[in-house]
Amino acid sequence: MYYCHLPGASIPVADIVALLDADAVTAEKRTVQTLRAAEQAGTLRDCTGGSLPKSLIVTPDGYYFAAPNTTSLRRKMQ
Repeated sequence: MYYCHLPGASIPVADIVALLDADAVTAEKRTVQTLRAAEQAGTLRDCTGGSLPKSLIVTPDGYYFAAPNTTSLRRKMQ
């Protein structure tokens, strides 16, 4: 099994539903509401290692903000 390794989390690649650009998704009101609800439920994790989030990883178990951009993450997972 392959994993996407981030600061504070290792996500099985098979569990990744979507890789999204953090700037694009945080500009959408409905998405911001979903992320706030996930944060309150404890299913939103900040895996940026102190950097600005550039991508959002969606899994069935929750959401992960990550520092690498989506292109870099896709390359690492191939």
